[in-house]
Amino acid sequence: MSNWENIQEANSLINTIQLKGKEYAEVKERVIAFRRVHPLGQIITEPSFTDNFVIFEAIAFDGEGKMLAKGHAREYLKTEFALEKAESSAIGRCLGFCGYGISTSIASAEDIENMDKPSEIFDEPPMNELVSKFNALFTNQEKADFLNCVHKVDVSKVGSKLLIALIEYKENEKHNPNK
Repeated sequence: MSNWENIQEANSLINTIQLKGKEYAEVKERVIAFRRVHPLGQIITEPSFTDNFVIFEAIAFDGEGKMLAKGHAREYLKTEFALEKAESSAIGRCLGFCGYGISTSIASAEDIENMDKPSEIFDEPPMNELVSKFNALFTNQEKADFLNCVHKVDVSKVGSKLLIALIEYKENEKHNPNK
């Protein structure tokens, strides 16, 4: 059985690293602290996938099978080592929610380091690419209904965020017709 004192004692042994003027615990340090308090505990991870992301869920259990916390993380699939990064981040967040290594943040050192790396997911495709993809995915009737609904005559005037959302919805619908 753990209590806050046990967690604090395990936290006092965590080695941290300095990032952006703050101390952060690495995921491995959080795992070591968790094992000190719950030597028979388990951390279960489960991936799921979208067209662009891997999403991991991590769940921590004590030695008696009682769920302690969940954590989630996602990583853009085109990122190098996307699966490993997402899984580690989910574990780090899960253990952070349990109280391990959170003196300054739930985010782990790895999360903070990855925040500075640019991701092409934030680079929106040019509008002409979005319009072409939209036109290829939707029927003429669907396009007309949509434009009527948003009170626009030209799909390029709708806005990239809405087009991206519609394209992703339609692509998911094509891959999962029963949903």
